Amino acid sequence: MKRSLLYYHLPKELIAQKPVRPRDYSRLLVLNHSTNTIEHRRFYNLIDYLRKGDVLVLNDTRVIACRLIARRGTGGKVDILLCKQVPDDQTKWESFISSNGRLREKDVLTLLGDSDKTQYIILEKRFKDRWLIRTEPPIDFEELQQIGRMPLPPYIKRSKDKDIYLKSDKESYQTVYAQKDGSIAAPTAGLHFTKQLINKIITKGIKIVYI
Repeated sequence: MKRSLLYYHLPKELIAQKPVRPRDYSRLLVLNHSTNTIEHRRFYNLIDYLRKGDVLVLNDTRVIACRLIARRGTGGKVDILLCKQVPDDQTKWESFISSNGRLREKDVLTLLGDSDKTQYIILEKRFKDRWLIRTEPPIDFEELQQIGRMPLPPYIKRSKDKDIYLKSDKESYQTVYAQKDGSIAAPTAGLHFTKQLINKIITKGIKIVYI
C-alpha cells in the first residue's frame, strides 16, 4: 500500500483542543463492511457493534507527567520529553528535546514551573535522535508528577507559560481504567471510554481483558 493513499485534508479548526464531556460523546466513524457504508455515530454506540461472547482488549497503562519546560541561558524556551529513566542513576533520563535555538552538550537549562526551589537540566550527551539529561537537584517520580506536564500529542496546542488546562490535562489524558505507571503516550482510543459504558459492555456479556 502507498502511504499517499492515507493522506487527507484535515482543517486545523476541526482538531479538538479539549475533550468533550462526557468522554463517550466523542464522534465515532464506523465503516460497515456488510453494507459498505460509512456511519457517523457517537462513541457510546460502540456497544451496538459488540456481541455477547466477544472479547474487548484494553491497555491499562498509566501516562506519567513526563513533559518539562525549561529556559536556556539566552531566554529561549526548551521542550523536554522524558522517555526513559537510566536504571542505575535516577537523576538521568533519555529524552526528546525541542528548541528553537542550538543546544550543546553540557548546556545548563533552568526548569520552569511552580516548584519552590530552582531546578536545572544538564545536557549530558547527544545521541542521533535524543539526549541524555541530568536533573539537579534530583527529581523523584512523585515530584515529577507534580511539576511535570502531560505528554500531549503535538497537534494539541498548549501555552508554555500559564496553561489553564495544566491540571485538567492530567485527568483528561488518562483512561478511566489506567493502572500501571510508565507510559509517555496514552492509548488514545481508550480515552473515550467511561466507567458507565464499560459496565454496560460487561453487563451485555462481553469479556474485558487488560494488557
